[in-house]
Amino acid sequence: MRLLAAVLAVVVAAPVRAAPPIQTRTLPNGLEVLVVEVPGSPLATVEIAVRNGSMTEPPETNGLSHLYEHMFFKANAVIADQEAYLARARELGLRWNGNTNTERVNYYFTTTTDHFADAMAFMRDAAVGIKFDPGEFEKERVVVTGELDRNESNPYYHLFHETAKRVWWKYPSRKDPLGNRKTVLAATIEQMRAIQRRYYVPNNSALIVTGGVRAGEVFAQAERLYAGWKPTRQRPLEKYPLVKHPPIRRTELVLVEQPVRTVTGLARPVDGGAGRGSDLRRGSPDDGTGPAVVEVPEGPRASPPPRSWAATGGWRARCPTASGASRPRRSGRSRAHVSGTTRWRRWATRRRSTSGCCAELWRRARAAATAGRVRSGTAL
Repeated sequence: MRLLAAVLAVVVAAPVRAAPPIQTRTLPNGLEVLVVEVPGSPLATVEIAVRNGSMTEPPETNGLSHLYEHMFFKANAVIADQEAYLARARELGLRWNGNTNTERVNYYFTTTTDHFADAMAFMRDAAVGIKFDPGEFEKERVVVTGELDRNESNPYYHLFHETAKRVWWKYPSRKDPLGNRKTVLAATIEQMRAIQRRYYVPNNSALIVTGGVRAGEVFAQAERLYAGWKPTRQRPLEKYPLVKHPPIRRTELVLVEQPVRTVTGLARPVDGGAGRGSDLRRGSPDDGTGPAVVEVPEGPRASPPPRSWAATGGWRARCPTASGASRPRRSGRSRAHVSGTTRWRRWATRRRSTSGCCAELWRRARAAATAGRVRSGTAL
């Protein structure tokens, strides 16, 4: 007991470690440099952030900032092609990524401190001199539209997108960093170069460095590396001012309705009875402890699933298995979902027999598939 008290006393008395300070400097060309020293760290991260993103995009260019981001990690004025770029990244032991958001696009490299100086130069080459190789441009166009496909396969995306169109009703493209499929498919290399000339300039960017580095050395190296990066006479967001979003016009319900071909139903206990507090995801439909999933193919002659699929728990019932055995009784309420590839619906059913659950789930799913639509909604 005394030992435990002593340990607790040491833990409580330990001082809270203060966050390391952010040291800043603005270079003559307008580039902001921010450094956070983490003494003893074997790693260093170099990041470039640019004031770009969907806030700068009217409908006719919505998605081009995102497409530009995908061209950043490619050939440039120093690196001849994609193979050489990837080989150099491996030599430096880099971990890297980029992100397009509403108000900024950023890119980072993380490596060990012994490669820090080379990583700084590698970042400069990418930030200043992208080549926009036509072959790589077409590849990344496919990748970006693939991201659109992936998001459009999620029902939440459609609901969020339709809600955002009403919240930011006058300029919705300015709040949509993922972008517009038609715009991405029609994009040209010249449009990429226009973004580069307009926004990828030092007086619209910030260089952020953190890890086992010294601020003085970072500032000196940044000034040397970026001395040839020419600023624009006027800051981009002054020359091309951002829009001002007006207030929401009215309170309304957003309801999304789309056609579906295959509907998947999922039923699972959410509270009550023997299911309370247990992790039902570890079970399976056949042992009465997991969710039951049924798929509803399109067409009037589709038959219901085996009764044993309905063993979800959560209903007061004795459910026959495929072999004819019985299941223990359970009580509570369950929530069922019907979803297609890009949309869903939910409802709740109270205390039905398990076989009744299956029939109810099947009936509703079949109705949704036959009608060719399901809905999801939210209120503003």
